[in-house]
Amino acid sequence: TLEWRLLPLYSTPEAGYTIQDEGAALYVHALFAVRDRRLGIIEANFVSLPARLLALVQCNGKLIADDIETGTLNAPIAARLPADTASALEACLGGGNALRA
Repeated sequence: TLEWRLLPLYSTPEAGYTIQDEGAALYVHALFAVRDRRLGIIEANFVSLPARLLALVQCNGKLIADDIETGTLNAPIAARLPADTASALEACLGGGNALRA
């Protein structure tokens, strides 16, 4: 698991780092990055990952905004995750945020 001392440095909660489905994981990272109004850096091991993340945000911005507004995880993405992971992620969304959406 991710070192607990490092978690405050990241936008994505710990449950997001357990996702095995690459597409679902990228969506979750994008969701929490967009939700984080204090986001200062996008970090990855390879330059292609931030490019893919930004492309995902551009193509799926409405879905991400809907998730932020409602405080829920997109149903098709949630269906690709273990139920406990999806529940933990929704809890970390902390309810809807229409202003941020």
